[in-house]
Amino acid sequence: MFIIYAAVTLWVTLLSRLSEAQYEVHFTLFRALRKMVEIEGGMSGFFSALLKGDARNAFSLIHIVSMRQIDGIILNILMFTPLGYLVPAVWPKLGRWRRMLLLGTLCSLTIELLQGFFQLGVAEPDDIFNNTIGVFIGYLIYTFLIRFTHERIDKE
Repeated sequence: MFIIYAAVTLWVTLLSRLSEAQYEVHFTLFRALRKMVEIEGGMSGFFSALLKGDARNAFSLIHIVSMRQIDGIILNILMFTPLGYLVPAVWPKLGRWRRMLLLGTLCSLTIELLQGFFQLGVAEPDDIFNNTIGVFIGYLIYTFLIRFTHERIDKE
């Protein structure tokens, strides 16, 4: 399973893309989220309302203006979720949450650097962030299933 997952991920992120076709580099953090959400009064207005203890008003300042970016965010999270599940299943000693976050970040960073170097697709820090979230979600699923399995075995 791990080898198939790694091969598919390499194909999707690097090998299936044409060099310089639709190539972009973005250094803005949370670029997709900024395109999706508009905050009346900016972040300062939002935090000002929060600090006044008016959370309802603070969150009423947030408006979703576009859902076009959500698919990229979700797909980046989903693409790395199996990594967070499969690595501790194959190599249990790596199955600590800090190691998994580091591994997810390094794998994603490597892909983004290779995309930038070979001018493939869009290289941006949002992908690294979203992929790392995916690894962590996969790790949480693995941890939950292992605990659930052990609890069932212990009860029997």
